[in-house]
Amino acid sequence: SPPCSSISMKLRPAKSFLGCCSLMLGIEAACALNLIFQIIAIAICSSTRPINFAGLTVSPMLQVLTASWAFVGIPITIAGGVGALHRIGGNIWMLFYYQAASFSVGLLIPIWFLTSSSMCDLVVAPEVQNQGSAFICGFTDSFVFAWSLMLALVHAYIVYIIWSAAEDIRLFPNPELMQYEDALRGINLPDADQAPGPAPDMFSKAAVAMPQRNQAPLVDAGPGAVSMALDAAANRAAQAPGGVPQSFFPAPGSGFRFESNVA
Repeated sequence: SPPCSSISMKLRPAKSFLGCCSLMLGIEAACALNLIFQIIAIAICSSTRPINFAGLTVSPMLQVLTASWAFVGIPITIAGGVGALHRIGGNIWMLFYYQAASFSVGLLIPIWFLTSSSMCDLVVAPEVQNQGSAFICGFTDSFVFAWSLMLALVHAYIVYIIWSAAEDIRLFPNPELMQYEDALRGINLPDADQAPGPAPDMFSKAAVAMPQRNQAPLVDAGPGAVSMALDAAANRAAQAPGGVPQSFFPAPGSGFRFESNVA
């Protein structure tokens, strides 16, 4: 079983996405968003020039690392989307591990900004900081922390939905068979003793009480015995009411004799 399956003892998997959609739809939406961000990270990557984003300078080394991680995640994201459609548990677990690692790395960025006090220098102008850096920087850090917490909760919910889908596939690999199982469990079959019809012991009693037919001893028939037997049967049929019964194979005429060539 997967190493994270023991978490299900304490954390229950979700049954739906956003309370109204299926887990498969949630995974497909998460995979689509991941693909968009991964393609953007690869497209804007530069190994020679830094990028200024909202006053934040991203070094070429950090761009290459981000693009490399996004490049690794593209086949994992596609495999996870296909696994959600065809209920392949291995692909879903692989997507879960990738998203869990991305979530852990994503938490380090706002924590680093908050502990280093560099966000205030990037967002607030020096002239404004001179009027009261404690209040201005405190408000800025609170704003960044609130938005970072909201994004982290969204990412954590996506990881939770992926884990729930993986657990659902592990517990119910063939959900289409569940409807037949429920139907069979709903049938009330009578017990063997209460079932209508003869009991099993009645067959054995009937076999013992059945009279045995007296079989005639085998007699060595000589020449002409077959003809004599046929003539006797024909005479009895002629004397019976209703005449001679019709047959598909006509009987030989009266007086016909079968001769044997056996010495």
